Amino acid sequence: LCLHAPGSNPFWLGLTRFLEVALGIVVALAISFAWPSRARVVLRHGLSKGLEHLAGLTAALMDSRMQGSYDRQRIFHHKDAVLRLSLRNRQLLQAARREPGASGQRGKLQALLELEERMAEHLLTMDHAIENAPAEGFHRHLPDELTELGASVQALLLARHLRHRDGR
Repeated sequence: LCLHAPGSNPFWLGLTRFLEVALGIVVALAISFAWPSRARVVLRHGLSKGLEHLAGLTAALMDSRMQGSYDRQRIFHHKDAVLRLSLRNRQLLQAARREPGASGQRGKLQALLELEERMAEHLLTMDHAIENAPAEGFHRHLPDELTELGASVQALLLARHLRHRDGR
């Protein structure tokens, strides 16, 4: 395979190759500035959805305990959504670390993700306790208080979800 025609000027060949590479670099930079990666934006949305899923799991767990029957399908659906989104958000955090921009914002997003993951761990522990608990228990003595507590936690998670969704 002949890279250049016989008798062509090697200087001219080198110059054209240099210009081709330089043009490729300029085009790549222009595209990366025109369509920058948006992992942080998507991660913020994912964190907001995570709060919504945690609120749904909280409601499902509280309902199951207060009614005295474990709703395996409903709870599994919420746990699956929480765990899948947590994994996706972890991947987005890795992508956000590679994005140019303020590192302080990445640190806040990481702290929020870790907080959501700890909340999910606590709810999964609560799930295990509810699934294996006898039908009778202290919840029968405090139904109004526990219902109010569950509703308050759910409302707080949904309020945070709305704030994140709206960009506040």
